[in-house]
Amino acid sequence: MMNCILELRLVIAFGLFFGLNHSTNQLYANAYDDLLWEDCDLCGCATSSGGVGFTNLNNTDFIGIRGIYQSFESRDGIFNNSPKIKEEFFTYQIWGKKQITDFFSVSGVIPFLDLNRSFENDQSQGVSGLGDISLIGWYHFNFKKKKTNNQTVFEEPMPSNHNLQLGLGLKLPTGDFKQELAENQVNPGFQVGTGSLDYIVSAFHSYTREKWGLSTNLTYFFKTENSENYRFGNQISLSTRAFTFFEFKKTIWMPFVGITFDHFNEIEEFGQVIPNTDGYVANAMLGTEVSLNEIFTLGSNFSLPIQQELVGGDVNAEYRFSVYLNYRF
Repeated sequence: MMNCILELRLVIAFGLFFGLNHSTNQLYANAYDDLLWEDCDLCGCATSSGGVGFTNLNNTDFIGIRGIYQSFESRDGIFNNSPKIKEEFFTYQIWGKKQITDFFSVSGVIPFLDLNRSFENDQSQGVSGLGDISLIGWYHFNFKKKKTNNQTVFEEPMPSNHNLQLGLGLKLPTGDFKQELAENQVNPGFQVGTGSLDYIVSAFHSYTREKWGLSTNLTYFFKTENSENYRFGNQISLSTRAFTFFEFKKTIWMPFVGITFDHFNEIEEFGQVIPNTDGYVANAMLGTEVSLNEIFTLGSNFSLPIQQELVGGDVNAEYRFSVYLNYRF
């Protein structure tokens, strides 16, 4: 199940396209511009690329920074009363997005990781460094509403409430993979990189109406074998969010709630399956985002597992918190 630990970068997205008038609509559209970049990082090298950061619903380009804190508890042994290991994973990301045409955009994430674990005998262990860089390209389907009775033949149809985007991407092996960590650790995600070139296929759909919306993201990660003959299992991620927004003193606030689900196949080494390395985790999330002067976006997100089975029950995800600041240009 620790494929979660190995390469989770999924991203879940949200959006909103219109409000009460044209200027207000654009302001609200910009407000959720970066919310679409949230992901479902869980641990270690899974988040080394830190989440691909999927696309947004308008044509706003941006660059930003994000910090992610994740807490885990592992069991140091095969018995229920084996000593516990406290694990704290810090991920720092530089991310951005560029709209190339009306139908195509590119997003990317450069992650830096600092992973630490503490044992009950007061010993500690840490690993840090550049993680796996992720790049993804998105094709946008720009749906239009049918013309109403009061529209003339010369008027353009209005944008639809539906938005669909399809993405293809790569996770590059820029992070350092240590074979000794993979073989001697309870948590196989205690790595800054997977050491493999992996492929990402994703689909994002959202429906918005006035001041509320619902979005769904489905992503599949194809993992390949690295130079150490170690292959993290493929992963499928599904997430959905409901959100609303309101204006307050020239700022736009967008609170949201959601659920994510990730399933991971077993890890393989030299072509042989490593038992009890598959699994799943479901998270409930709560967060908000605020748009400042249509230029800066400040956001935060808190996730808590509601059901999980990781590495045969030897690893428990406790919670995850992220905060980010983005600049639109």
